[in-house]
Amino acid sequence: MLVFSVLLAGCVDESGGSSEYSSNAQSQNVYVPQHYKNLLKDSVRSISAGECGYFEIYLDSDDKNNYVVYGTIVETAEGTSGVRFYIEGPDGTTYADTGEKVRSYSFNFHPTEAGYYRFYLDNTNTLLANKLPKLTIYEEYDQ
Repeated sequence: MLVFSVLLAGCVDESGGSSEYSSNAQSQNVYVPQHYKNLLKDSVRSISAGECGYFEIYLDSDDKNNYVVYGTIVETAEGTSGVRFYIEGPDGTTYADTGEKVRSYSFNFHPTEAGYYRFYLDNTNTLLANKLPKLTIYEEYDQ
């Protein structure tokens, strides 16, 4: 039976047995952005026949990478045609518009200007039925 044993006692250089180790490698910091998802609005609003209402939300994409705002509108009242839905930016730019009444609609857009954005719930083309749309809005970004 043969038994081998190995003993490693450090590095020996030619100068006589020094066990110090040095490295010329440089450390490098790597930045890994964090991902954020925030609920901005989750609300049902009563919109009377012949009226238009809106939610106003401040959005700011400064210092945010891959910034997106998205969500849904869903009519919660049974037997109604829903509302027309559209979004206007602080400068009047329209970011989404259903163009007609809808019972549900999904949207997403990339705001580029900081300011108040209006999310309209338009029931002006209805003479009798009140509506109860639920609006859910999220923002997501890396920072």
